Amino acid sequence: MRLLNANTFTRADFNNEATVPDYAILSHTWGDDEVTFRDLTELSHEQLVSKRAWEKVEKCCTKATQWGLEWVWIDTCCIDQSSSAELSEAINSMYQWYRKSAVCYAYLSDVDSVEEDFLSDMVIDQGHSSFNKARWFIRGWCLQELLAPRNMQFYNMRWEYIGSKHSLKERISTITHIDKDALFVPDLSVLSVAERMSWAAPRKTKREEDIAYCLLGIFNINMPLLYGEGQTRAFGRLQEEIMKRTEDHSILAWSGKGTDLVDFRNDMVGFLAPHPSAFSYGKIDLRDLPKHDLAQAFPRHVIEAAPLSITGRGICAELPLIQCGPHGVDYLAVIGCQKSGSPESYYAIPVTRLKNSS
Repeated sequence: MRLLNANTFTRADFNNEATVPDYAILSHTWGDDEVTFRDLTELSHEQLVSKRAWEKVEKCCTKATQWGLEWVWIDTCCIDQSSSAELSEAINSMYQWYRKSAVCYAYLSDVDSVEEDFLSDMVIDQGHSSFNKARWFIRGWCLQELLAPRNMQFYNMRWEYIGSKHSLKERISTITHIDKDALFVPDLSVLSVAERMSWAAPRKTKREEDIAYCLLGIFNINMPLLYGEGQTRAFGRLQEEIMKRTEDHSILAWSGKGTDLVDFRNDMVGFLAPHPSAFSYGKIDLRDLPKHDLAQAFPRHVIEAAPLSITGRGICAELPLIQCGPHGVDYLAVIGCQKSGSPESYYAIPVTRLKNSS
């Protein structure tokens, strides 16, 4: 891990996890004139100060020293993005870096709200500069940066304090559709795959593959980055890796309805979702369903639902089938999850037999 000294603006590498000092970490949205790794190496102090984003770096470092911290991590100037190996290592490690930080400063460059705005029930809508409409809330990478830190503080465009993740949890939950308790869950694996996917549904990334790569830490996945493979392939690889590590059938509970993708309802598609927006459920929460409940609900149709697996031929899934067509080719495959608060409801996938098999 490479850190920036908050006093001297010099960098140091800490290759042994045991030697990494306490540090602050910055969460922000990128602008057009960021201070890069190369800038810190090659530009003079005068040239650095002339860059529009230098103030952001300087204010972050000042805030860290006020907190008694000597080191900070800022993605733009601590990662050598000209090295694909270093970039891959950083992206695969980033969730843990945010998790282990002493404090995370979320800098909202398009917000001018201050703490006093949230001390009453009446919050003035400030148009494009309002907290609710911050670009930070729709950036793909900022999702893990919201979830991972134990201590998170929000600042506006002038580096004035807005509040902490804890003090703003109700508003953050409303904006992101993430349950306020989930904002503080130490182990996200206790939540269903579909629920976690739904958090990323409205988010955007500049590079299409990043909509998958920005979710690696949220699912505790490590995999190589292959820029150029495209969004669908990258997101498909992520789902395959998730299936290797979980028995959660909710990864199959997706739909094209209500997304900016094509409408899948009348098309024959595979089992893997093409994009996180296919998991747009609003406030619907998915959870694992005990297998014995399926047997009681569908005694004539059910075989035991088995864990998913990936083979050379594709996804292997052993699921209860309910015939729903007159010709024996259309079925509903019941998956092991249900809608929270609706104990009588079960999720199922419409499937079609492609050919007769013995």
